Amino acid sequence: MKPFVVACSALFLAACATQEHYSLEAPPALPKPAVAHVRSSPRHQEPRPAAAVSSAGPLRTAMVGPYMDAQEKDFRVRLRPTGALVARIGDDILVSWRNDALFSGSDLSGHGNSAVEQLSELLRHYDHSAVQVGGYTDTSGSADQNLALTQRRAKVIADTLVGDGVVPDRVSSQGYGAAHLKVATGPGRAEARNRRIEIRIIARPQA
Repeated sequence: MKPFVVACSALFLAACATQEHYSLEAPPALPKPAVAHVRSSPRHQEPRPAAAVSSAGPLRTAMVGPYMDAQEKDFRVRLRPTGALVARIGDDILVSWRNDALFSGSDLSGHGNSAVEQLSELLRHYDHSAVQVGGYTDTSGSADQNLALTQRRAKVIADTLVGDGVVPDRVSSQGYGAAHLKVATGPGRAEARNRRIEIRIIARPQA
């Protein structure tokens, strides 16, 4: 009888050890190493070392719903202090920040660096997704200037994510200028809520 109990206990412990966890909270991520410097953008300084993060595990088509549920929950909890808005659109997740929460002029602010670092850690954990970075502005300024500005800022975010260890072929960026206003205004109107970065995360399951 005793060998049977021991064998059952061993099987139970093995099952627990191999159980998949989607959430970054279970098991917790490894502690981040201290970062002594603050980078204005990846164009000006070397990429900072990325903290070790375990993968959420494989993603099959039948698992997309629960996988994105866990991802949405972690995003809401971990990105709330950065001022991000997190929305669920079908199986996609949309993360957005106002530009003034991320940028100081053309470069990321200290707060913006911290916010993108938090996002990159989550994306490295939930590593089966495409990441589309979109830049938007309001209707003040010329159309050409607005388009160039949003393209530049979206690229800064995308480059920073890649510099933080997100696999490059997952990440794309696009500037949209004053198209797709969040708050409808007339031409030539300054509106901070329209000046924003939106990051759409799309599940990319294996076959």
